[in-house]
Amino acid sequence: MAKTFLEVFTKYTPDEVTANLLNASEIRGRRADVEKRMLEVDCAFSQIISKNILYRIEEEIAKAYDLRMMRINPKYNEELFYVDYIKEVLKEASRSASVSRGFFNEYEYSINGNDLIIDLDFTNGGIELLYSADTHKEIEKIIFNEFGLAFNVEIRRAEDATFDYELYLQKQNEELSYYINEMEAERARAIATPAPIEKEENKAPVYTVNTVDEEEPKLEKLDNGFLRVGNITVDISEPFYFMGDGEPFEIDPTPISALTSNMRNVCTIGRVVNFEAKATRKNDKQIISFGITDEQGSITVKAVLPNDEAEPLIKAISKTKYKEKRGTIKVELYSGVLCVIGNVKQDSFDGEFTLNFNNGCVIKEVKRTDDAPVKRVELHCHTNMSSMDATIPPGTLVELAASWGHKAIAVTDHGNVQGFPEAMLAADGLEKKGIDFKVIYGMEAYYVDDTARALYGECDSSLDDEFVVFDLETTGLSATYNKITEIGAVKIRNGEIIDEFNTFVDPETHIPEDITELTGITD
Repeated sequence: MAKTFLEVFTKYTPDEVTANLLNASEIRGRRADVEKRMLEVDCAFSQIISKNILYRIEEEIAKAYDLRMMRINPKYNEELFYVDYIKEVLKEASRSASVSRGFFNEYEYSINGNDLIIDLDFTNGGIELLYSADTHKEIEKIIFNEFGLAFNVEIRRAEDATFDYELYLQKQNEELSYYINEMEAERARAIATPAPIEKEENKAPVYTVNTVDEEEPKLEKLDNGFLRVGNITVDISEPFYFMGDGEPFEIDPTPISALTSNMRNVCTIGRVVNFEAKATRKNDKQIISFGITDEQGSITVKAVLPNDEAEPLIKAISKTKYKEKRGTIKVELYSGVLCVIGNVKQDSFDGEFTLNFNNGCVIKEVKRTDDAPVKRVELHCHTNMSSMDATIPPGTLVELAASWGHKAIAVTDHGNVQGFPEAMLAADGLEKKGIDFKVIYGMEAYYVDDTARALYGECDSSLDDEFVVFDLETTGLSATYNKITEIGAVKIRNGEIIDEFNTFVDPETHIPEDITELTGITD
């Protein structure tokens, strides 16, 4: 028997009005990503609930269960659909289809049979942008998912449209140019009159990611020019200065978790993550944006650099570089540890606290080593294929053990062998480099209670006899809440396929987008 919303989400205590709405509901399906702490539920309601109320419930559920994302997909009987509900549909479209945000502030709509016509105060350029992003299909999908009704959506320019989309784009570019000019001016001032490095105390923390137990910021000077900053160790004896004329500066870092707002000329060190560079309109500079972390704190770093200064930075921290659409450069990080000097402030462009840097150098990260004269062989090691138990990918595990001088390692995940292919490929890569390394393939298996029998009767067959191997595609991983979408099977005799079977199955519910990406099966 299906449960109501509040029977499932027992930690959530809503107000009386909301509780009455949810008590008349029925959970139809759930999809969860435990690792990313994301949850999506299909919920049938006996009456229409406004999107604002649903969005509020989502936020309250996310807070109660410490989720990064919570989504409620309402399901209604088609008899409940009414014309003015289109306003709610467009509100949802503005959330689910990012390109539509701002387009549906002023509009008119009409329904003729199964045709929904939406008139907007935009030029043809704006309408074309909506169609290129399949916004009309997104609106059709929302109505179908919620009511099971099939509409043909047409988005068109209103006859008295006055909005100039090209002018809108021009204003956006002007705002971006202002942002670039501000950063360049600040950098010029810093280079001309460098301020002494300040370490301010007792100020509100900036937008950083700190450790759960809120440890004191770590900074320790070690031997041989090594520094322990946060939870990483770096070698500052041979820095590569890539900015301007490459003049050296004193490396006297502040841990990221100790940075406070409105700090000038701060020096800090971190491993680079999510590096991105976008060319300016004149293509003579790069808008650099990336994060740095010392494994105790993290912060966003930005700068506008001439191409001749951006290129050495990209080459120094990356294995390769590749261009994406519209001139965006992303890199596959290699060394990726930077010491940067700049000002911590609230970014006027996106409202977040960032470090706008005006000088920097690449330094080496000192990796952990195994200094034992006789190396061990780890015979019991989990990877990120063991949920809630390990975070290291199988390939990285193999490469790390080899870098420590180990001759072998055993991969023994909980009840699965999904890490084997990646571990195998990593070992093959080591072999091509002339490194002799062995992967021992194992598994931490489980006993099965054989008193609850899954198979009855006796069978003297072998794998040479005739049998069927089958596979299912489903809308999710739950045997209780998810449905079958495809059945595939092969009949085997004497080790050879003698017959095949395949069919799609209507799950009678929406197939989630991530499942479509995995299986290629759409509604």
